[in-house]
Amino acid sequence: MNFGDNLKSIRKAKKISQEELAEKLGVSRQSISKWETGENYPSMNNIICLCDIFHCKMNDIVHEDFSDINSLDPEIKMSVVKLKQKEQKRMKVLSKILQVVALIGKIGVYIAASVMLIATVAIPLLLSDVKYKNNTISFKNLSKDTMTFVEDKEKDEIIIVDKKGKKITDEEEHTLRIVKKALDNNSISTISVKLTIGVALLTIYLFILGIILGHIEKLFKNINKGDTPFTLENVSHIKKTAYYMIAAILVSSIGSAVLDTLASETSMAIDTFDLIEILFLFAMAYIFEYGVEIQKDSDGIMYDEQK
Repeated sequence: MNFGDNLKSIRKAKKISQEELAEKLGVSRQSISKWETGENYPSMNNIICLCDIFHCKMNDIVHEDFSDINSLDPEIKMSVVKLKQKEQKRMKVLSKILQVVALIGKIGVYIAASVMLIATVAIPLLLSDVKYKNNTISFKNLSKDTMTFVEDKEKDEIIIVDKKGKKITDEEEHTLRIVKKALDNNSISTISVKLTIGVALLTIYLFILGIILGHIEKLFKNINKGDTPFTLENVSHIKKTAYYMIAAILVSSIGSAVLDTLASETSMAIDTFDLIEILFLFAMAYIFEYGVEIQKDSDGIMYDEQK
């Protein structure tokens, strides 16, 4: 059904004559007739008034589906794909909150990435001072101190003691075992290289995460300020977010795998949930692209563009 058929059907269902409806709207009866026959279309204000008079939703009076959307004039067509005023206001408030959250997250991630970058440079310098032999770690230049791994067989745990035999840490047993295993299976120089590569990759991961949050920030900024979320720019932000997420997952997985080799573990697992998130983003991009398409006229021109 097109707009005219819908208007006529709803008017008759409400038992309102063309004359009565014209009087309520402040227009002529001929105008109502032309709307129902498709010779003319009402203004946006009149459509809103019709919804108030009939106590119906805008989609109920415009048409039941979008199959004949190109039969409507530009103003009405745009009103179909835009959200209603109250819903749009709610959406803009939410998008503003998400924009601010993304901005704060981006700043935090870039700060963390900068710290990791410094750590990447510092690791080789710090480990060049370390020597490990016979379960004892010694520091050649910094403190000239030693730390020794001692295994308490009765308690089945590893502790670290100083050169006087005094326990100097209460770290978890699992962490201590990983450190000892790394030292037993790798030279200090190998550990330095692997740590540098692993931390460097995780630093890159953080920078990519910052880029992702930047696109999310711009996406919700556009939604907050625009008349419709369905724009090509927003589609681009969603797609780029998905692509950068793929890169982030690969980089973080490789970085974690490199660090795992320090403890003679080789695993490069990719979380299934990450893949679901990426597929969801591509689905969103498809939906937004469809939203862009239904805002075009029969010539493929956006209504806010010059023909």
